[in-house]
Amino acid sequence: MTSNSPIGLEGSDLSSINTMMSAVMSVASVTEN
Repeated sequence: MTSNSPIGLEGSDLSSINTMMSAVMSVASVTEN
């Protein structure tokens, strides 16, 4: 992933990634069962 965003956006980026990761993990665990 290439990112041209200024450093100021990194914080919100990280929280968005965290949210996405938890969503992906819950979907993955639901799919496994």
